[in-house]
Amino acid sequence: MKHFRRYFFAGLVIVLPIVASIWMLNFIFNLMTGWIMRLTLRITNYYDVDFLWYHLMALRVIVLIIMVVSIMLLGAFATRAIGSRITNLFQRSLGKIPLFNRVYGFSKQVINAFAMLNSRDSEFKRVALIEYPKKGIFTMAFITNQTGPRLSGYITERFPEMQSEELFMNVFVPTTPNPTSGFFLVLPASAVHMLDIPVEDAVKLIISGGAVTLDEVIAETVHGK
Repeated sequence: MKHFRRYFFAGLVIVLPIVASIWMLNFIFNLMTGWIMRLTLRITNYYDVDFLWYHLMALRVIVLIIMVVSIMLLGAFATRAIGSRITNLFQRSLGKIPLFNRVYGFSKQVINAFAMLNSRDSEFKRVALIEYPKKGIFTMAFITNQTGPRLSGYITERFPEMQSEELFMNVFVPTTPNPTSGFFLVLPASAVHMLDIPVEDAVKLIISGGAVTLDEVIAETVHGK
């Protein structure tokens, strides 16, 4: 019985992610193209036209491709200066709608987190370990850049104890489970301990709130290659 239970849960670990992925993809496909199927069936019934199922599936795939291209064009527009201002104004307007703004804000945070997880041009350059919010407590952070001479000079000028420091780093401390929000810190390089961890793996660890250990993330990456 003990072995049966262990084998069963070992099988679930393999099967459930596959089933969940298929269900999610099917849900998204139906969500994006279900309306064209219903509309086509109404039209064909109205005109008494024989519309085979593979014609309907081909039409849904075409509609899906058109929607994906439209989303890409929208993204290209939003990354331009004028488009960025218009989309920001539109998003702020949505954020003022009562009740809707709660759901919209949560959805936006989740999407931003996954977008950052899959972004190849992320501003996060490296993963580091720092003592924050106080000594003896370690927090994972991302290096965003080296602190510029102007700000570094201001720190060493106003804080004499920092004059021995030659280099300062700009770091971002993310929050859990939404790593797109967090805190910006300027730290001396001696207080920033670099980790040999890919940014993507660190983001997975942060999103899970530590439920997924770094060893599990590394094992998943190795087996996924």
